[in-house]
Amino acid sequence: MLNVIKSASIIIRKSTGEVYLGLRSKKLRTFPNFWVFPGGKIDEELDDNWKGTEKEVIDTILRELYEEIGLVIGNNNIFEANDREREINKISYNSEFRNNFIQKIEYVGKKDTPPFTNKIYSAAYYYIKSEMFDNLMPKVDGQELVQGMWIHPELAIQNWIDGKILLPPPILHLLRKIDTENFIKESLEETFLPTGFQSKIEIYPNIEFIPINSSTIKPFFNTNLIIIEGYENYILVDPGANKNGEEHLELILEKLTKPPIIFLTHHHLDHWEGLKLIEKIFPDAIVYAHKNTNSRIDTKLNKINVNEGYILNPGGKLYQVIDLFGHTDGHIGLLNEKKDVLISGDHIVGVGSTVLDYDNGSMIEYMKTCSKIRKLSIDLILPAHGPPIFDPKNLIVKYIEHRINRENNILKIVKKGIYSINEILKLCYADTPLEMHVFAKRNLLLHINKLIAEQKIDQNKLIYD
Repeated sequence: MLNVIKSASIIIRKSTGEVYLGLRSKKLRTFPNFWVFPGGKIDEELDDNWKGTEKEVIDTILRELYEEIGLVIGNNNIFEANDREREINKISYNSEFRNNFIQKIEYVGKKDTPPFTNKIYSAAYYYIKSEMFDNLMPKVDGQELVQGMWIHPELAIQNWIDGKILLPPPILHLLRKIDTENFIKESLEETFLPTGFQSKIEIYPNIEFIPINSSTIKPFFNTNLIIIEGYENYILVDPGANKNGEEHLELILEKLTKPPIIFLTHHHLDHWEGLKLIEKIFPDAIVYAHKNTNSRIDTKLNKINVNEGYILNPGGKLYQVIDLFGHTDGHIGLLNEKKDVLISGDHIVGVGSTVLDYDNGSMIEYMKTCSKIRKLSIDLILPAHGPPIFDPKNLIVKYIEHRINRENNILKIVKKGIYSINEILKLCYADTPLEMHVFAKRNLLLHINKLIAEQKIDQNKLIYD
């Protein structure tokens, strides 16, 4: 069952055209360092069929205008409440002014994040343009928002293209549409789905990120198809659509205006199952993958073996292949030419930790790759499963620490004289749901193989039950 987290945001705009954007703190879990419209979580209970126009949503808007940027609505005017000590319920409101202000707010529509996991963020967006904002300088709260600015939409978009600011896909989309003649009407008619058709899920300039149903394992049910658009070609990374995702993939392929280059991070079925469909639509497409991947996949498409240093050029954009061994012995990824974006496949995932392939993966290689990624100056990781990773530096440190802690726990258990693999599994993965133990056991065995190679465990004492 999907868990829907509801929020509301507002586009406030001067009569001269500037909109207000606030910079989210880098300490936040969702969209850290991104510029957003003022808004926040709807605390009141609303059912799954909420329309976005409820009184509770409006109340959220007014609350967040005060809490995030210090704007008070209702004292015959809008004023800046720079005194953060006073509580909002102590402010005296002019109800007539407040109601008139609310009536001027236009509902833009709801935008939902794609279902990367069982959690969806659903946001209602509102819009108001008024001379009342012309002379106001809102003051951010310093907690959720750490900086604010008035900026023309087209300049905000250009700054995003130039890599000066980060914008979430819904906000980027709304900024692009805001000056169109039928902005409100078109936005209300749109359904912000994970297909990328009505609106691109554009995480980075010229990169779309689209989860599609695949034959993957829990907690995921999608593989992210990553589409890189160049002047001459598209690069399609990991088209892993299964039967449930074929229609979705077909609609995407039919909308491509240039021939695709296929790039596979590794050989697992949930990363290449959609090749059968691509064969029908683009029979001349070429698959680029590591030799160990190409040797294990079944396709009629031509295949080219690549490894670290190979350059893919769809036209105007260069992407370098990087070896990411460990999850499998042929796992690779892509680095953009600025080397600030990594397409990581299954080496790093957006939720939890990755499960290594016991037959052809290696914990030794996996840890080497983690250390390798740690040394890169990347700002964004696009994984094959789960949401984009906007804080990669901290996450890779956590990945390394997690694996080291696992190994330390294994060694502590073995020192107690426990050599049964199943007993070690129960003790070491007591924090892991039982249904996931079959996958956890694979990682455990690879950890143990690493510790044997490092002469930290005597293999002859182990009981492989």
